Amino acid sequence: MSNRYDVVIVGGAVGGCILALCYARHGLKVAVLEQKDNNISYKVLCTHFIQPIALPVFQKLGLDGPLEELGAVRTKAAFWTDAGWIDPPDDYGADPATAHAYNIERRLLDPFLRAQLASHSNIDLRIGRRVTEVERSGDDWLVKTDGEAGPEQIQARLVAAADGRHSPVASMLGNKGEAEENHRSALFAYFEGIDAPPKNRSIFILSEPDRGFLYPLCDKRTLLALYVPKAVAWEWQSSGASLEDNILVYFRKYPQVPDLSGARLASRVFGYSDYPNLTRKAVFGGVAFVGDAALSLDPLSGVGCGFAAASADMLAEATWRALSDGQELEGPLATYESEFNKLFLPHARGIKADSLIAKSPEMATQTYRCITSSTRLQKEFVDLTGRIISPARFQASYASAMVRARIEAQRPS
Repeated sequence: MSNRYDVVIVGGAVGGCILALCYARHGLKVAVLEQKDNNISYKVLCTHFIQPIALPVFQKLGLDGPLEELGAVRTKAAFWTDAGWIDPPDDYGADPATAHAYNIERRLLDPFLRAQLASHSNIDLRIGRRVTEVERSGDDWLVKTDGEAGPEQIQARLVAAADGRHSPVASMLGNKGEAEENHRSALFAYFEGIDAPPKNRSIFILSEPDRGFLYPLCDKRTLLALYVPKAVAWEWQSSGASLEDNILVYFRKYPQVPDLSGARLASRVFGYSDYPNLTRKAVFGGVAFVGDAALSLDPLSGVGCGFAAASADMLAEATWRALSDGQELEGPLATYESEFNKLFLPHARGIKADSLIAKSPEMATQTYRCITSSTRLQKEFVDLTGRIISPARFQASYASAMVRARIEAQRPS
């Protein structure tokens, strides 16, 4: 097996696998280093709602059809609020390529993606390899690894870190993350015995300060996720209260949620008691970072899988030509960093602001009342949460609607 590649990718989860496939389709030789020692491992702490921003990437790679055969459920978000439903009839966006989202469990998704790597002639998937050092070697990079078979050295033109929120590569290079507080804890569990909502909608309950999300899955499984202030979660845990019961009690307050009378817990209750928002530089010291290694946000936002796939595709598109032609990478990496910051950071700012629970229930109701009063605003709100329009576009439409509402209110009756 050769130890010389065009690209070495550290991390074999969603971002790393998508990045490898994107490079390989352009004829580049790629090594993927995955620390876990088997192909069927997967990320457990993930609610795996793949937002529409990622769909064009899966389609380009020819993965959408096989994913649906595997069990990916086409879905769209529908939002319950005190002011009414935000659930416009149309698909996401105006482009069929971003018309829906996917729900698919990581126990299915991660092994599926690694199987795509293992069958590709341009990709070497190296399982059970822990990166111990990343250093320059002339114009190339030298990546040192360790594992059951002993130490190895791998050389490549480019190193890409897709090694998650706690990125070892970032620690080695000094790409320190900026952590910002998140006031909510996350709890979620899998259930059986719950019927899927009409049209396989994913239900998002926007109560304040709590939030509850319901995701229909294949094989008649359902994921229920609950996001509560950290103090509430800590009280539940310290009192020994049943987290399963607390999740079900929350959802039963909302008659619009499918009948839960037959709900049966099909997993343990998972979650995060404290999950700060974390931002790193997308390019640092000549190494590129994708997915959670660059941007790991409040789980409530559900952007992890979508941003991982989209940032991987963005990096590949910015750099594959230079890699193929043997050109310098400084300019292409700068392009990637600029595009990353332009697309993802505005969404990140909104997600971080929401995680601080700054809105009172009254303010939230006023906001949702404005949105529900306009079909256009409903559509743009749903598209914003699918990450296929910018926050600036939605904010401009929302501000215009508020101005019109004030003018109407001041007119004599």
